[in-house]
Amino acid sequence: MQMIKRLSLAFAVSFLFLYGQNGHAQRSTLKVRFMSMNPHVGQKFEFRVVDKGTCMEVGRVSLAAIANHDFDVELEVVETGHSYWIDFYADLNMNGLYDAPPTDYAWRLELNDAQGDTILTFTHNTSFTDVMWPYMLTLNLTNMNPHVGQQLGVRVVDVGSGMEIGRKKLMLTTPDTTVGIPGPMPGHTYDVDFYADLKQNGAYDAPPADHAWRLTASNVAGDPQLDFSHNTNFTDIQWPPATGVTPDDRLEGLPTDFTLLQNFPNPFNPETTIRFDVPITAHVRLVVLNSLGQEVRVLVDAVLPSGRYQSVWKGRDDAGRALGSGLYFYQL
Repeated sequence: MQMIKRLSLAFAVSFLFLYGQNGHAQRSTLKVRFMSMNPHVGQKFEFRVVDKGTCMEVGRVSLAAIANHDFDVELEVVETGHSYWIDFYADLNMNGLYDAPPTDYAWRLELNDAQGDTILTFTHNTSFTDVMWPYMLTLNLTNMNPHVGQQLGVRVVDVGSGMEIGRKKLMLTTPDTTVGIPGPMPGHTYDVDFYADLKQNGAYDAPPADHAWRLTASNVAGDPQLDFSHNTNFTDIQWPPATGVTPDDRLEGLPTDFTLLQNFPNPFNPETTIRFDVPITAHVRLVVLNSLGQEVRVLVDAVLPSGRYQSVWKGRDDAGRALGSGLYFYQL
């Protein structure tokens, strides 16, 4: 089965126009006023905002217990012109986990074409929606003073399947920081591997050249949290390079069909993300073709288990050379 879609690599001037002179989008405040939440006072409440265009979560809030029947939730996450899903639930059965309605009560609001600071009002009702709440694994790091100013890499691996569910790289600017990786499933066990680039060469080197550690979150329930304070008990985590494909944290459950989705952004410069669905374990090949139908880049060539995935193309061929602006196709 083959699926082909079209993408466009724009001129550099498009990058400046789309992203602005400093490359950072200005974010505005979203405030939701919750009214008449009387049935849920004393219950856990969680709230998150998802960008419709990318299907990526841009912020979340968790309350251990609703204190008053009327309250506000506020996040500075809104970009002008973007549209969002706003998902939230009250833990009606008070088991500390999300359960689909009517066991728990859950809702979804929409904000389309946001224009600056926005205030929405929600009044309690029984028009529930199963928001398929995704859990978040949180790594709390403290006393990382020796590595302030260095790059930190974090990855989470499902011990049972060996599948990486997510990774992040960031610059440590303070000795105490928190890193969140979405996607853990209740009942699963995960290795959390992380390292500080002590050598500062932009790559992972086995200790003691770099400092690396492994923690394990066993039989997780809800949103697992791990606490770590800097020490010298290093572990060679054998950090693998990015495979070109990572799990895609979207709202839907496991796919039922092979699907190749539209890349975003499009046009793009310098990179674009391509999402695709794999319903069963299969050998998957994702390639980029030029306008003559010639293969210029192999993004994925691997056996993948059932799931939703995404791959990033940076406008380069297999030899690492930058390709010219123009029309390209991608094929699954």
